[in-house]
Amino acid sequence: YVLGKLGDDFVPRESSALTGKESLPERWILTKMNIAAKQIHQALEERDFPRSAQVIYQYLYGELFDIYIENSKSIILSGMPEEARSAIDTLYTAIESGLRLLSPFMPFLTEELWQRLPRRPGDDTSSITIAEYPEYESSFHDPRSEVAYELVLGCSKGIRSLVEQYTFNDIEVVYIAALNQTSYDTVSAQLSAIESLSLYSKSYKTLNFSILKPGEINPRGCTVFPVSADANIYLKVKDGIQDAAEEVKRLKVKVDKAVRELTATDDFIANLSTVQGNDVAEAMQSAETEKRDVEARLRALEESVKDFEDMIV
Repeated sequence: YVLGKLGDDFVPRESSALTGKESLPERWILTKMNIAAKQIHQALEERDFPRSAQVIYQYLYGELFDIYIENSKSIILSGMPEEARSAIDTLYTAIESGLRLLSPFMPFLTEELWQRLPRRPGDDTSSITIAEYPEYESSFHDPRSEVAYELVLGCSKGIRSLVEQYTFNDIEVVYIAALNQTSYDTVSAQLSAIESLSLYSKSYKTLNFSILKPGEINPRGCTVFPVSADANIYLKVKDGIQDAAEEVKRLKVKVDKAVRELTATDDFIANLSTVQGNDVAEAMQSAETEKRDVEARLRALEESVKDFEDMIV
């Protein structure tokens, strides 16, 4: 796929340096690539080879192949020429760097694939085995774009999950409830991306989307998918949810699960606070983020339970 999109006449840019015109998904995958390089270096220095292999697998398969390549197809196929070229340049950077990251683990396969890629102007490296190994590059680190695009992905995942439960023609409105101003701005700017990512597995028809501002009253009688501490997805179907009691039962199962997850997260944070080490601060930050997300999910589910309980006659 990559070679086909690059084309026989593709010439990479002289360097992988940012142009400042990269789209949100481009900035996201470059950040993920950068994080992977940093984590692999750290794992190799610690002789933690299983961890390093896990990191490269997650980057290549979980982020580059499953997400960026799939989500960039529409830009490459139907975007403006400048947008398409930028997406292709980023695709080249992401896959070429990924092969170099993978080369110590799969030298023969990566050599074969790397030789099929064009070289950057001035680069006469003859083999991936002697190519410079990717390192962390501070200019690629863009946590805001990382968070923003993962919100886009989370919203599209939630919409697909809810849409799959109902006949498409029975769906009236999909509400995206932003829980803070930053997420509202992101969802508003990326709504077209959310729409396209939400519908590819269900239908090419168009759904009606509505973005709710922070603090706006959530719609009643809608099934909910809590995305994170930044957003919830609500789905309104024609004539509403017919069996409110069954919906309450289904939601309470999710409430119980969220309660267990919150307890486990609190226990993990408590244990982590007694540990010392270089990675503790990063792990603590990740755990605190997870706790906020679980708490937000629990609130959304409990509110939905109360809403449907009020509907039971």
